[in-house]
Amino acid sequence: MDDHEGTRAGIDNLVASGRSKSPRGVYDEISAGRDRLWEWADARQEIIFAGSTLELLMLVAEINDEFPELADRNKEVLDADPYVVALAALPRRQQKLSGIGPLPPAPRPAPP
Repeated sequence: MDDHEGTRAGIDNLVASGRSKSPRGVYDEISAGRDRLWEWADARQEIIFAGSTLELLMLVAEINDEFPELADRNKEVLDADPYVVALAALPRRQQKLSGIGPLPPAPRPAPP
Protein backbone atom coordinates (compact mmCIF):
# COMPACT_ATOMS: atom_id res chain seq x y z
CA MET A 1 0.00 0.00 0.00
CA ASP A 2 2.95 2.37 0.53
CA ASP A 3 3.56 2.77 -3.21
CA HIS A 4 0.17 4.39 -3.72
CA GLU A 5 -0.23 7.01 -0.98
CA GLY A 6 -2.75 9.07 -3.01
CA THR A 7 -4.94 6.04 -3.61
CA ARG A 8 -4.62 5.01 0.02
CA ALA A 9 -5.60 8.51 1.19
CA GLY A 10 -8.63 8.42 -1.12
CA ILE A 11 -9.72 5.05 0.22
CA ASP A 12 -9.21 6.24 3.80
CA ASN A 13 -11.42 9.28 3.05
CA LEU A 14 -14.16 7.06 1.64
CA VAL A 15 -13.94 4.77 4.66
CA ALA A 16 -13.92 7.62 7.19
CA SER A 17 -16.97 9.20 5.56
CA GLY A 18 -18.84 5.88 5.64
CA ARG A 19 -19.05 5.79 1.86
CA SER A 20 -17.05 2.60 1.38
CA LYS A 21 -18.73 -0.60 2.50
CA SER A 22 -17.87 -4.21 1.91
CA PRO A 23 -19.54 -7.51 2.77
CA ARG A 24 -18.38 -9.15 5.98
CA GLY A 25 -17.21 -12.15 3.92
CA VAL A 26 -14.47 -10.00 2.40
CA TYR A 27 -13.09 -9.33 5.89
CA ASP A 28 -13.19 -13.06 6.58
CA GLU A 29 -11.13 -13.68 3.42
CA ILE A 30 -8.63 -10.95 4.32
CA SER A 31 -8.30 -12.36 7.86
CA ALA A 32 -6.75 -15.55 6.51
CA GLY A 33 -3.65 -13.58 5.46
CA ARG A 34 -2.93 -11.71 8.71
CA ASP A 35 -0.72 -9.34 6.71
CA ARG A 36 -0.58 -5.52 6.32
CA LEU A 37 -3.87 -5.51 4.42
CA TRP A 38 -5.50 -7.39 7.27
CA GLU A 39 -4.01 -4.97 9.84
CA TRP A 40 -5.44 -2.02 7.89
CA ALA A 41 -8.84 -3.67 7.43
CA ASP A 42 -8.99 -4.92 11.01
CA ALA A 43 -8.48 -1.40 12.36
CA ARG A 44 -11.46 -0.23 10.27
CA GLN A 45 -13.67 -3.30 10.32
CA GLU A 46 -16.59 -1.68 12.17
CA ILE A 47 -16.73 1.10 9.56
CA ILE A 48 -16.10 -0.90 6.39
CA PHE A 49 -17.57 -4.35 6.80
CA ALA A 50 -21.32 -4.54 6.92
CA GLY A 51 -23.27 -7.30 8.52
CA SER A 52 -26.34 -8.63 6.80
CA THR A 53 -29.66 -6.99 7.47
CA LEU A 54 -33.04 -8.06 6.18
CA GLU A 55 -33.08 -5.02 3.89
CA LEU A 56 -29.64 -5.87 2.49
CA LEU A 57 -30.54 -9.53 1.94
CA MET A 58 -33.77 -8.57 0.17
CA LEU A 59 -31.84 -6.24 -2.13
CA VAL A 60 -29.25 -8.97 -2.82
CA ALA A 61 -32.09 -11.32 -3.76
CA GLU A 62 -33.50 -8.70 -6.16
CA ILE A 63 -30.07 -8.20 -7.72
CA ASN A 64 -29.56 -11.96 -8.07
CA ASP A 65 -32.96 -12.30 -9.75
CA GLU A 66 -32.32 -9.44 -12.16
CA PHE A 67 -28.68 -10.28 -12.89
CA PRO A 68 -28.25 -14.06 -12.44
CA GLU A 69 -24.90 -14.02 -14.26
CA LEU A 70 -23.41 -11.83 -11.52
CA ALA A 71 -22.84 -14.74 -9.13
CA ASP A 72 -22.45 -18.49 -9.33
CA ARG A 73 -25.24 -19.84 -7.14
CA ASN A 74 -23.70 -23.32 -7.14
CA LYS A 75 -20.58 -22.28 -5.22
CA GLU A 76 -20.16 -23.41 -1.64
CA VAL A 77 -19.01 -19.91 -0.63
CA LEU A 78 -21.23 -17.21 -2.10
CA ASP A 79 -19.81 -14.64 -4.50
CA ALA A 80 -19.53 -11.20 -2.93
CA ASP A 81 -20.46 -9.24 -6.08
CA PRO A 82 -24.23 -9.04 -5.44
CA TYR A 83 -23.51 -7.91 -1.87
CA VAL A 84 -21.09 -5.23 -3.05
CA VAL A 85 -23.67 -3.92 -5.52
CA ALA A 86 -26.39 -4.00 -2.86
CA LEU A 87 -24.22 -2.15 -0.35
CA ALA A 88 -23.53 0.53 -2.95
CA ALA A 89 -27.21 0.84 -3.86
CA LEU A 90 -28.66 0.69 -0.36
CA PRO A 91 -28.03 4.33 0.69
CA ARG A 92 -29.69 5.67 -2.46
CA ARG A 93 -32.60 3.31 -2.03
CA GLN A 94 -33.03 4.45 1.57
CA GLN A 95 -32.88 8.11 0.47
CA LYS A 96 -35.54 7.50 -2.16
CA LEU A 97 -37.83 5.83 0.38
CA SER A 98 -37.26 8.52 3.02
CA GLY A 99 -37.40 11.52 0.69
CA ILE A 100 -33.93 12.68 1.79
CA GLY A 101 -31.90 14.40 -0.91
CA PRO A 102 -28.74 12.98 -2.50
CA LEU A 103 -25.59 12.38 -0.52
CA PRO A 104 -22.97 15.11 -0.72
CA PRO A 105 -19.93 14.23 -2.83
CA ALA A 106 -17.06 12.51 -1.06
CA PRO A 107 -14.14 14.80 -0.22
CA ARG A 108 -11.25 14.43 -2.60
CA PRO A 109 -7.79 13.86 -1.14
CA ALA A 110 -5.26 16.63 -1.52
CA PRO A 111 -2.67 15.95 -4.22
CA PRO A 112 0.65 14.62 -2.87
